[in-house]
Amino acid sequence: MCKRIFSLFIFVLVSASLFAQPPSLNQIDKNGKKQGKWIKKDEHNKPIYEGTFKDDKPIGEFQYYYDTGEIKTISFFSTNGSVCRTKHFFPRNILMAEGKYLNEKRDSIWKFYNAPNSLVSEESYRNGKKDGIEKNYSRQGKVVEEKNWKDSILNGAWKKYYEDGGVQQEGIYNTGFLEGEVKYYFPGGKVAVVGAYQHSLKHGKWIHYNKTGQIIRIENYNLGELHGYYAQWYEKDGTPKLKGEYKQEKKHGKWMYNDEKGKVEKDSSFFVGYIHGACTEYYESGNKKT
Repeated sequence: MCKRIFSLFIFVLVSASLFAQPPSLNQIDKNGKKQGKWIKKDEHNKPIYEGTFKDDKPIGEFQYYYDTGEIKTISFFSTNGSVCRTKHFFPRNILMAEGKYLNEKRDSIWKFYNAPNSLVSEESYRNGKKDGIEKNYSRQGKVVEEKNWKDSILNGAWKKYYEDGGVQQEGIYNTGFLEGEVKYYFPGGKVAVVGAYQHSLKHGKWIHYNKTGQIIRIENYNLGELHGYYAQWYEKDGTPKLKGEYKQEKKHGKWMYNDEKGKVEKDSSFFVGYIHGACTEYYESGNKKT
């Protein structure tokens, strides 16, 4: 009797093992849709990805691989495969980026890293395009730049920062171009330079200051070229150093040069970059040198 019971028990175990085989991989149903667990491999039999499909839609976790077999990407699909939360990795499992895809396009906030897992930037996306604020970070994790995007085109306020959080530069982009006034600052917040751009080209008057607030240089531009009145002052005390004019990036007309006491050392005349006419030097007394 015991023998018969034991034999029956063995038969049940063997039968169960035969009928409990794992489902087949890489199945396509009669309608041509992927179903169940898939492991896709390349021509060298190395895995490219593995994950699960339902009616041709990815569901749950997917893993993608480098040629070495290391993890390249881990994605988690939801909402019938339309939403995908993803992490991308450098080799050796170092985080590269993380964010969300919506209908296979980047969406919402994405974070980007470099080795070893330090945050480089945060970017906002909508329908696969940059849309909203972008923040760039230093190695110490401080925000060093902020800029705004619309449909992957720079549009709106732009700022750069010192490590202590003080503003270093600021301006405004309009449909991809710097437009209007820009300012540059010394550490501590004092203005270093004020100028303007037109279509990302310097345009109009640019004024440079020293750390005490004195003007040390004035430049005038016409669509990126020095054009018009130009002057410099000695930085230590604001004494006039030189003045003249530019015409299309070339010196033009009369130029005056002063020593550190503000007395004229020489004057020269130019015609579109070339010396034209007399070049006169002066003694400290103001008399002309012969």
